[in-house]
Amino acid sequence: GQPLVRTIFQSMDGSIWIGSEGILARLNPKTEEVLLYRYSTSAAQDNAIGKLPSYSVNAIAETKEGNILVGFLEDGLYLLNPLNHKFKKIPYVTPEICDSQNSLVADVSVDDSDRVWVATYSGLFMYDLVNENSKRYDGEDAMSNKTIWKILNVDENQIWMATDIGIS
Repeated sequence: GQPLVRTIFQSMDGSIWIGSEGILARLNPKTEEVLLYRYSTSAAQDNAIGKLPSYSVNAIAETKEGNILVGFLEDGLYLLNPLNHKFKKIPYVTPEICDSQNSLVADVSVDDSDRVWVATYSGLFMYDLVNENSKRYDGEDAMSNKTIWKILNVDENQIWMATDIGIS
């Protein structure tokens, strides 16, 4: 059967990125070319150009440089270089605050300063791509709930969050 599609995103170059269980697809609407990244526990990748580091693609965003951020339900956040098809783990969670709930990426967004905002089941994280540091925002930071489903960057100083109990 068809895999469950969890997210869809259009990058600056016009490509459509589709995230599902076991597959990340990049569709070029002009040429109709489809590039596939697959999750596999074996060496065989069929027609895939790259291997997904985890199974369930749940969120996709893009940096100013054109790299693709891919959030997974079970293994955090990765940066994909679409030119060499390599994934790099983004350490938005520091070891002292690591738990199973904050590696479940519900959504990801990038602001104008190239800061990555990561919505998780245990709060909101900000990862600075330039300085490579992160900060966690949770219930003590004027948020109504730690479970964040979706985020929207309104401007440099304002982020809206959809949570279990409403909008923050």
